[in-house]
Amino acid sequence: MDKMGIDKIKKILYILFHILFSITFTGVFFIVIKHQESSTDRILMLLSTGFFMLLILFLYWFIIKSRCCFPINKKTIGILFAIFFCIQLGLGMLLMVKPSWDFGHVFDEAVALTKNNSWEISNIRYFLRYPNNQFYLLTLTCLYKLLSIFHIGNYIAAGILTNIVLTDISLVILCLAVKKLWGKKNAVFALLLSFLCPAYITYLPIFYTDTFPLPLMNTILLLYIVILKETDRKKLLGYGILLGFSVFLGFELKATVVIVLIAAILHVFFVSGIKKTAVIAVSCLAFFGSIKIYDYAFESSKMLDDSLYDTYNYPYTHWVMMGLRNPGGYNVHDYKFTKSFPTRQAKTDANIAQIKSRIAEMGFSGMLDHLGQKIHYTWGDGAFFSQKLLERKPLTQGVVREIVTEHGAYFSVYQIIVNGIQYAIILLLSISGLAGIYKIKHDGEMDFISFIRLSVFGLFVFLLIWESKSKYLVNFLPFIYFVAIDGIRFIFDRKEGIKYDTIRNRNSLLQRGSGIQGYPCTVKRTDA
Repeated sequence: MDKMGIDKIKKILYILFHILFSITFTGVFFIVIKHQESSTDRILMLLSTGFFMLLILFLYWFIIKSRCCFPINKKTIGILFAIFFCIQLGLGMLLMVKPSWDFGHVFDEAVALTKNNSWEISNIRYFLRYPNNQFYLLTLTCLYKLLSIFHIGNYIAAGILTNIVLTDISLVILCLAVKKLWGKKNAVFALLLSFLCPAYITYLPIFYTDTFPLPLMNTILLLYIVILKETDRKKLLGYGILLGFSVFLGFELKATVVIVLIAAILHVFFVSGIKKTAVIAVSCLAFFGSIKIYDYAFESSKMLDDSLYDTYNYPYTHWVMMGLRNPGGYNVHDYKFTKSFPTRQAKTDANIAQIKSRIAEMGFSGMLDHLGQKIHYTWGDGAFFSQKLLERKPLTQGVVREIVTEHGAYFSVYQIIVNGIQYAIILLLSISGLAGIYKIKHDGEMDFISFIRLSVFGLFVFLLIWESKSKYLVNFLPFIYFVAIDGIRFIFDRKEGIKYDTIRNRNSLLQRGSGIQGYPCTVKRTDA
């Protein structure tokens, strides 16, 4: 098949994906509205969604389109961050909890290793059962051992402060990525929109693997932008290695990070040439090579006696099985069921039998109902499960906790607000999908944002299959909000008749010749 034929197939697949993406998140919106407890709740959520949609659009217009006297410079951004940091610090300490559940197991082990000046893990059963938490344990232990040199022993406060720093670093990197694409004003808007997201505050006392990968997620995004822009081969090689290593670090903290690398592989295949494809291949080699080196180093360290691995480790089928019980989250009965079998293979066989049985029992209509409940449980919670986590073993009390915890006196009002924000973002995801279709149909371009859409859609599909809850969206929030901003830009640029996101100029992100018909460039940089 000739190049024109291949390009035509790519274009068709690109359009089909964006149709699917837009339909999916439109469907998600209707599902989360449908699953409200009463018609009154549905009306309230529609009103809340409409209000926050208008508020977000007004904020964008005020910063980007109006002739406001709002100064856009480093000083302004610094002041915004300083204010947000103070809010984070105050509320983070007011919402302190004693670490429990998985978070507590890792915290307790890290503290024990620090106090005992040891590197030999004592809670062998837990870390063999859930090896995904081993790297986070190393990270937290290294932090606490470093702080112990300075005789700092308030481990919970240190964890919260570290979480704040990592969260804010991730927002700085996000600003840099947005600035590279759309200019300084859009970077400030992205920052302010992120400030509206409750997770950047309510997850601060929960310094766990939901937030620790955030800087790595945004680093991956920024590196991918730089790779698509760069032409120097030596620099491309270095950026490719850095990208693979960043994915490795993120993957060891939260396995879903690897979805971003898969999205990059698909995206570069569709829109770029051989050189960029080779760079992503280098990233893949760096990723797998880093995993091999890390696994070898960890096993050689003898931190963990893995002779009982076959007895305690849970197979991947366990989480698929749990995901098939409504509403799709953690289930203690499934936990005990898998635990009851003596070997990993026996656990796997029992899980597979349960998976087949549950699918057969549900049938087609039952499966649709189950998936609807699971989507609502995952995407319909604007507090991202923090309302439940902040209720467990609180170390402080006060009005703030009464607002943000599930059984707090003012939680119902808070829930309407945060869900309204979340549902508005979901609608903007759907609009961004339409933007991708518009760009290929009217301008003949495959856009950069399709990489981020692929990542978000990959997460959506994965969480349909896996055990799920809304907290699993937290480390993907920068990507979700990035796509939402693209939806906002499409609304305004189409209204004003601007040729959306494809105007070429000497300072564009991606130069002609790097992709199909010259890879799409940034919108005209009137705000740079």
